[in-house]
Amino acid sequence: MLSDKPAEVGKPRLRWPGDPKDRDVKNMADGLRQFAPGVQMLIRNTVIHATGELDQQPALERLATLSLLATWIGQCELVEFGEVQRLANPDRGAQRGEGRTAHVHRFGRHPGAAAGDGR
Repeated sequence: MLSDKPAEVGKPRLRWPGDPKDRDVKNMADGLRQFAPGVQMLIRNTVIHATGELDQQPALERLATLSLLATWIGQCELVEFGEVQRLANPDRGAQRGEGRTAHVHRFGRHPGAAAGDGR
């Protein structure tokens, strides 16, 4: 889903928010496209195929890396064929495009929500 190719019918894309011509936005998008598969190969695959358990420190380091990736993915926009939808931070603007209404997708609890309020 992290791709610089345009969204197609049935093939949505995740995009770092902002002007894709902006250097910082481009760096973040390019970095995520490289970081996410690296995390998959180096953390997920090696743990799944390992025969023993990780020690506490290496396990915490891997967990922190996965958490950072999840945070950045949660800040991306989901681009579907013909529209853009905000995954996180709906207060940063959930509507984009030419009069198309975007739906807010929340995965887990919203970072600004109090425990138990259902957001």
